[in-house]
Amino acid sequence: MLSAIIAANTEPMLLARTLSSVVPAIPEGVVRDGWIIDSGKDTDIAKIADVAGCVRETGEPMELLPQIAQKCASDWLLILDAGVVLEEGWWRDVVEFMEVLPTLKNQEIEAAGFVHASQQYGAWPRIVEFAVAIASYIPFVSIRPRAVIARRQAIIGNSSQAFPPKIRGKSIILRAKAIAPS
Repeated sequence: MLSAIIAANTEPMLLARTLSSVVPAIPEGVVRDGWIIDSGKDTDIAKIADVAGCVRETGEPMELLPQIAQKCASDWLLILDAGVVLEEGWWRDVVEFMEVLPTLKNQEIEAAGFVHASQQYGAWPRIVEFAVAIASYIPFVSIRPRAVIARRQAIIGNSSQAFPPKIRGKSIILRAKAIAPS
């Protein structure tokens, strides 16, 4: 169903946290293969990618993303930054999304984003979560998602400079949350 692509930074623990939220979807048949993109300077990231059974590519995420998209086993890609943790059971929303897609007539959905969530306590993080949720439904407002599911073809031709990329075209927001690193 999905190929997971994670941009690892110099923090191996952030990559491990992200993988720990993605791996449970493998036995469910939701994630087929995994890709880790990093600078190539950290041997711990290489070890984590190896242990997780992921293909490791070194370089800039936005330069490598279209190339990796062409190599992926799935038509849909799960694209995340290291450190983002998907809430438990996130794959159920993805499966529902995939099942509903064929019934959406005259709508070529290119992507689905996750609801933004913060690990911080207090009113301000909740206000930010609410504002991001509202803004994601305004057509001319562009929000950089923490995690996105996108059609492979939308990524191959995308010239976005952000990772995860902003997707042009129709997209929806899933109910599942992507918890941003603090």
